[in-house]
Amino acid sequence: MGVVHVEAKLRSLKDIVTPYPGERNRNVFFGGKGGVGKTTCAAAAAIWAADNGYKTLIASTDPAHSLAWVLEQKIGDKPTQVKEVKNLDAVQIDPQKLIEEQKEAIRQKIYSLIGPTLSGVEEYIDATAISPGVEEAATFDKFIEYLSLGNYDIIVFDTAPTGHTLRLISLSKVLGEWIENLIDVRKKALEMRKLVSRDIVVKEDEILKGLEDTKRRFETAKSIMTNPRKTTFIFVLIPEWTPILEAKRATKIIEDLGIKVEGVVVNQVLSPELSSIHEFLKSRSEMQLEHLTYIEKEFSGKVIVKVPLLEREVKGVSMLRRISQFMF
Repeated sequence: MGVVHVEAKLRSLKDIVTPYPGERNRNVFFGGKGGVGKTTCAAAAAIWAADNGYKTLIASTDPAHSLAWVLEQKIGDKPTQVKEVKNLDAVQIDPQKLIEEQKEAIRQKIYSLIGPTLSGVEEYIDATAISPGVEEAATFDKFIEYLSLGNYDIIVFDTAPTGHTLRLISLSKVLGEWIENLIDVRKKALEMRKLVSRDIVVKEDEILKGLEDTKRRFETAKSIMTNPRKTTFIFVLIPEWTPILEAKRATKIIEDLGIKVEGVVVNQVLSPELSSIHEFLKSRSEMQLEHLTYIEKEFSGKVIVKVPLLEREVKGVSMLRRISQFMF
């Protein structure tokens, strides 16, 4: 612990991942195109943080979870201690389970207001569960919960492929505006009811209270995500055009949302020594060199680290620690 941050110019991935002086915690997002090694790099970073004394949580927001496979242990929807790593918990957010929990909450709310006899209630509840965006909204709700936790020094988010992650992150803005509109509509409805009924005593409206509570939660999440002293984003890519261009495009979108992208991990880089073994490896190495030059130029000002292509599959704590040595 005790990493010194230089806000004007970040010197290494350590500066990005660890909490700033005076800040209690740090939120670190790993994102990128599918198949580039996001989960591997996120897990390696989380293990490095835990090994260096930071109480750390790694949370997967990817519906197609691979975190449990990479760590080689069972991980559920509640934080679980990672074997062989002191100070590290892991969790996989399960959107389907969250949707079922929300359905039950809606059911209980409706029944408490109008009773269980009204026809069509179950059909309405089932319809809400298959509405467009409901999975992202359920994940975002849990995501806010973890983002607001105060009992971890570092929370590493292993995100879904770029498109899904952009939708998830942008929900703070979209849902915030939606809630604002709902609050406005509800207030107008209450004013009309007050005029019609001429109530002398106006009771607190539970619906309005719930909307305003939700609005505050969204505002808290947004303030955390857009505070560079609390939150950062790291892109993982491989030295090929498609993931590079996708990371470049997504970086602009994320930074336009107010979230700082500070690091780039270039994964699966061929060792120069391999180019002398075979013409195929020579061609691949030359291609990568061209792409690496482009990455250095396009992501200038960000911390760039290179992780070599290893001789075997990366899974298990020992291999992840090996990856972390290249990253940190």
